Amino acid sequence: MLSLDVHPKHSIAQVRKDARHYFGEMLGLEEGETAEHRRMLFTGSGGYVSLEFSNDPATSSPNVLMHTREYEGQVQEFARIIG
Repeated sequence: MLSLDVHPKHSIAQVRKDARHYFGEMLGLEEGETAEHRRMLFTGSGGYVSLEFSNDPATSSPNVLMHTREYEGQVQEFARIIG
């Protein structure tokens, strides 16, 4: 599994920026594909961030569904990021 350390105080925007930087090549559609889904787990000292990337074939831009949780299982943040 691919992973990226995430500081527990990083903003959603920072995590999205980091994800696009480190995994940007994985967000592109292969020739002939209409949709591609990727799941990644980002771990950090304060918890984990589970990101699901799906490409919108109409715009070729990644949509990011993000769940941020503490290790204890309490939900910290939930956000759907489109961009």
